[in-house]
Amino acid sequence: MRNKSWIAAVCVAVCGSAGVLGVMTPAEAAVSKKDVLAQKVERVSMRKTQEALNLPMVERISRLRSQGPAGYRNLVEIMFDEQAKMDERWKAVTAAGRIGGKDARPEIDRALKHEVWFMRNAGLIAARAIDREAALKAARQLITDKALVVRASAVDTISELSDPSATDLLWKQLHSSQNFKGGQSLYVRIKIAEALARLEKPGREDKFIALLAEKETEMHAPALFALERLTRKTIGPADGSVGERRAAWLKWWKANKG
Repeated sequence: MRNKSWIAAVCVAVCGSAGVLGVMTPAEAAVSKKDVLAQKVERVSMRKTQEALNLPMVERISRLRSQGPAGYRNLVEIMFDEQAKMDERWKAVTAAGRIGGKDARPEIDRALKHEVWFMRNAGLIAARAIDREAALKAARQLITDKALVVRASAVDTISELSDPSATDLLWKQLHSSQNFKGGQSLYVRIKIAEALARLEKPGREDKFIALLAEKETEMHAPALFALERLTRKTIGPADGSVGERRAAWLKWWKANKG
């Protein structure tokens, strides 16, 4: 199997064309000496992989890497084991992304489409470690997910990977009824406002003035940050409270732009 990493081999062995557990052939299980420092391929017990998942992040990834293809095979089995605990499956997904890189895409893509919310959430986090464009594409799709946690993770992905092209989508979601409950903002709206404050370009200052006009005070700090960043102006006392600076900006805008 020329030029094929052991992760890719395990992907074929574990998922197969139908995405079910299969039998790994000797060729698929072959491990490059260069890739794993001449490590001999040996069976790793499921218990050892589970124990590794309970370690702190840095040690967890190091221990799982040392388990080679057999350990990765265990990881994939844990990921899609409906009887496994939620936190164990979540850790398995995120670890697979860090260990497998782009070769782990089949498993991560499967997690992103999973019916269980925490698998989609973990898949999105794992995607960030694999491919920026693929992660952003997934984030744009999941920003309207039925699960609030998944929507919030999608916003975090867009913000952390700095995607200014997503600002129109973010504004749309900021005002979506999906992100309100009982007339009050869900916490994802604050995340969206913070992302927009970082990513928006000059010319949309009026949108942040509209946020300042909202009654919900959580919207005011990111709106002020955006206005000061975009206009390079400080209106009102620089060391004033959010409320004082808000009032100053609204007064200034009405006098100069309104």
